[in-house]
Amino acid sequence: MVREEEYSSINLEQSIVEVLKHPTVSSKSFLITIGDRTVGGCTSRDQMVGPWQTPVADCAVMLTSFWRKQGVALALGERPPIAVFDVNASVRMCLGELITNILAAPVHNISDIKLSANWMGAVDDEFSNYDLYSAVSAINNICVECDISIPVGKDSLSMSAIKVENNISKKVRSPISLNLSGVSKLNDTEGIWTPCLDRDIQDSCLIFLDLAEGEKRMRGSTFQSVFSISSGKCPDIDSVKIIKAFSKACNKIRLYEKKHSTKLVHAYHDRSDGGLLATVCEMAFAGRVGITINLDLLTIDSVAKDWGDFKIRTEQVSERRDSLTIATLFNEELGVVLQTTKQQRSALFDIFRSVGLGEHIFEVGSLNKTDEVVFYRDAKCIFRKKREYLQRIWSQNSFEIAKIRDNEKCAQDELDSVADVTSPDHIIEERFKERFTGFVERFQELDAVREETATNHKSIKKVPKVAILREQGVNGHREMAAAFHQVGFNCVDVHMQDLISKTFDLSRFDGLAISGGFSYGDVLGAGRGWAQVVLANNFLREAFFSFFCNPEKFVFGVCNGCQFLSELAPILPGKKEDWPKFSGNISGRFEARQSLVEILPSNSVYFKDFENLILPISVAHGYGRVEGFTNENESVKSVLRFVDLQGRPTESYPYNPNGSTSGLTGFSSADGRILMMMPHPERNFRGDLFSWKPKSWGGAGDFAPWALIFENVYKWIKSQ
Repeated sequence: MVREEEYSSINLEQSIVEVLKHPTVSSKSFLITIGDRTVGGCTSRDQMVGPWQTPVADCAVMLTSFWRKQGVALALGERPPIAVFDVNASVRMCLGELITNILAAPVHNISDIKLSANWMGAVDDEFSNYDLYSAVSAINNICVECDISIPVGKDSLSMSAIKVENNISKKVRSPISLNLSGVSKLNDTEGIWTPCLDRDIQDSCLIFLDLAEGEKRMRGSTFQSVFSISSGKCPDIDSVKIIKAFSKACNKIRLYEKKHSTKLVHAYHDRSDGGLLATVCEMAFAGRVGITINLDLLTIDSVAKDWGDFKIRTEQVSERRDSLTIATLFNEELGVVLQTTKQQRSALFDIFRSVGLGEHIFEVGSLNKTDEVVFYRDAKCIFRKKREYLQRIWSQNSFEIAKIRDNEKCAQDELDSVADVTSPDHIIEERFKERFTGFVERFQELDAVREETATNHKSIKKVPKVAILREQGVNGHREMAAAFHQVGFNCVDVHMQDLISKTFDLSRFDGLAISGGFSYGDVLGAGRGWAQVVLANNFLREAFFSFFCNPEKFVFGVCNGCQFLSELAPILPGKKEDWPKFSGNISGRFEARQSLVEILPSNSVYFKDFENLILPISVAHGYGRVEGFTNENESVKSVLRFVDLQGRPTESYPYNPNGSTSGLTGFSSADGRILMMMPHPERNFRGDLFSWKPKSWGGAGDFAPWALIFENVYKWIKSQ
């Protein structure tokens, strides 16, 4: 057992390694990539950030409309380790963590936040009853001060178990703890901050805002847990004023950015599990860049400290610096780290001073070109390790679980991918070249088209009509309809039962769009049960066959719709053996990622003018692998393939999430009318629907090139 005053005896490197690999801090990628985060087509911010898709986002953001910038932010707050020692401090820190998380989104006022409180514990004696009463009172009081309401909640208050050792029964009981979920309306979803450092900013600097007013309380921290320490005081919120001031500062920063058309904050991350060490490391991991941190201003003895923004004297350096270094790096008090530029630093500091936070803001570091995480104190380097080495440690837990659950080689490949520092920005921009301006202009004209379609009801009968086809288990029909509607189509929701009952006549439609999802739960195979509904019904079989063979009709199948079309190969144009067959992903798991694809030269009506472009796109499927397909057949051509960060066709995981031969993931009929593809362009038809997008698109509003494949089909239909 190590006492708090003996932190100086603990090796710093060992501390960093142990904290980064602790389950509360380490990567949770294995949990995130198996969940569909883009279904519905309104996800503006998910867990993954940056071109390398690192799972460190502070909050989630969902749009509330396909066409407007309004949305909602969602964030979480939980501090159960503190609850073991001080339940009241624990619930207050839950709220503080939630607020510092959700303010990564442009929340106008913290009073806009609404909470759901999930209480955990074992309430079976007077002591735990008192703890629950005390905790509820504590969260009530601080929420009243912050003008935040808790309209909903739930509880699990029977969390105890009997453990038998040496014929002696012992009750193991959960402490009273709180998990908070918070949502807030967003009047504008522009300007969401992420932890991804921008390594292209030459004069970059890192700013630390200490919302604990200099406190470094360590009890309940990850550091104390890994070294079996249990001493000192718990982190807490001593004053709500500083939280309110921080909220005002965030609003002022965003107003300044809009007024001056510039960015003050290029990256943002809160201090939480793992302390400042985890905060800055996760920012470096997301940006694949080295950082150099100077701890001098943060390790001043609290007794000798002379408050001021940049003041430090030699006599302030005490013999307790080693212990203070540990406490500075690993305390889990409230705080945030921001990336700004030296040029904009003064403006940022002025904003924090204007709300009374001037004495709590410190410049602590910068980026380096050696891809290393470096800590300095007293002009000496006290820690230096490669970013890749630390990120491997941070990713190790996720790897160990994934290699047991999934394909072991895929798990290893994903772990090895942390060494890749190539950003796809360059290859995407290079492939566009002079086409970019024309693409942007075409996209900007779509708003007028959509408004005309929406307001001029008399013309609705004159525009092309597309059937948005769905079946039991399909969940991607709304975003599919939105993507087609944006370019001028009249979209009609058509269920398979509507065709069976002859409510709709398929031949009356100009196009057929088949949405993604899990028809019949994929129980009979991906898309197979859905296809059998058609193939086993003579009326439907003939209707679909006639539609597929009509040279004036188009067909578009995405994900489950793609698999559905593949299973309908017997009635598709050409030889049925020429059409691809889809099997389970090579990882053995459902894969939800943002990947890079290259559009191949073809006569596809969808990809006119798209040849050789490389674009990011959402992927969400469990059965997407194609093997043995060849472009030598005459009736079916490949039009889309996965590429790596250098733009090379790839079968390597995770760049190719399903393991298809040559990365192939999109296929077209010989005449270009029928397209089946596994990725989801309909979930990326607006610029704010990308988890990450190239910087070159930043000045082009909501530009999303995938919207134009739907426009291409519209133009083709109008020309018939």
